Amino acid sequence: CNLEFKAYGGFRQHKYKIHRLELAAFKRNYEEKDFVYECSACDKKFVTETSSNYHMKSKHSMRTKKNIKIKSENQERFCRLCYIIYKEPKYLRIHKQKIHAGEMDAFEKELSAEDMQQMCKKCDKSFYSQNTLEYHMQRKHKKYDRSKEFS
Repeated sequence: CNLEFKAYGGFRQHKYKIHRLELAAFKRNYEEKDFVYECSACDKKFVTETSSNYHMKSKHSMRTKKNIKIKSENQERFCRLCYIIYKEPKYLRIHKQKIHAGEMDAFEKELSAEDMQQMCKKCDKSFYSQNTLEYHMQRKHKKYDRSKEFS
């Protein structure tokens, strides 16, 4: 899967939940020619079909992204462009005005995977716009400094 985990326990959980039927694959060393399952949405390749399918489902399916299991009482506090739940609906309104002012139309649409074309290279999440990706990078990866645009 080429995923990174903060703790070994997270890796073990992923390994036994997603790859339980292919545990022998973890004991092999792979060469480039072994990566035969290609993702149709990006340039990643995988050794097993299970890994390829998991990648497609988790990285390129809007249904998966939306099914973060947002409880109905949290919907009015959830930014579906940033995947953030705020403490109060008013904080979401402020966030939308401040961060998404130029893309408010996105909140009126039923977004598909095709709408989420801006991919984060650090964590492979996908976003609606370059603006939202930059906000994500600043917030989650502290790598992008928006102020440099105006220097």
